[in-house]
Amino acid sequence: MNYSFPETPILLYPSLIHKVGVEAAVLLTLYQQRLQLEAMNGPTSEFIVSRQQWLLLAPYWDEERLAQLTSVLVAEEYVDIAFSKDGRVRVKFMPVSETEESESDIEMVSRLPVVEECSIAPSSSFDEPDELVAAHPTAPQDTPYYPDATVSTYQTTSTPNAGPAPTFGGSIGWAKKVRQGDELQVLFQQHEQRNKQLHGMELGWQPSENLYALLPRHNISQQFALSCLDEFVLYWLDKDRKETNWDQKFLGWVKREWVKKQTQDGRQQRINNEQKAGLRHEDPRRDTREKRKRVTAAVMDIKDTDW
Repeated sequence: MNYSFPETPILLYPSLIHKVGVEAAVLLTLYQQRLQLEAMNGPTSEFIVSRQQWLLLAPYWDEERLAQLTSVLVAEEYVDIAFSKDGRVRVKFMPVSETEESESDIEMVSRLPVVEECSIAPSSSFDEPDELVAAHPTAPQDTPYYPDATVSTYQTTSTPNAGPAPTFGGSIGWAKKVRQGDELQVLFQQHEQRNKQLHGMELGWQPSENLYALLPRHNISQQFALSCLDEFVLYWLDKDRKETNWDQKFLGWVKREWVKKQTQDGRQQRINNEQKAGLRHEDPRRDTREKRKRVTAAVMDIKDTDW
């Protein structure tokens, strides 16, 4: 085996793996190692790193997976994560309650071997037959036993869905202890409410008065908007699409058509101006040629002395 292990080993506890999964347990250990580096300057329960340093803590995961595993630790109240607007990440370890520590101590004590004390009564006579000695059990009486040594069956637990990771720039982090069933129910209700507000395009659709009130802000006349209405209705009838408010779609359509019209009008105006400018520059040249012809004819006419 040629591979060596130059990196720092990662310590994993089976109980932690059973509770949050292998990957989340690895991430918690990485956070703990980073905290130990910060604690060299003084006792602390939190550390602050940049976004790039946070991603380099576990380079074998992408940003989305790292955020999901962190949300699992936040939901289990192992750590608390906060993101600042400049991209820095603050990781704070939550304090461990005394009840959990006492329960772990009791569990460790219960796992220790117990030795039963057995008192042996002295024999009344040393001259009794060997049959009486053989009647006593020959097995040792100090054999330890384990009261909690029942065979435990390993149950695989699926990691709860951590949900979408928060976007950088906020400072609220993840919500704690959100039940997945309630969250899905809220999403379903919001989806149903949105579907009730959707309606498709139909013949004879007319924009509301609020749209006509917005047209003067864009220097668009109402007559021009009405000229675009038929084409807009036919286009979206063919698409068979539903919207909550068709006024916004129609306003965007009218603004695009208005820009096209302004561009075409400007191009036509430039063409007309160029044509007029060409005619204006041609007239002096024509007059100059005519004058040159008249002067030449007058010079050739010796009898004409009026010029």
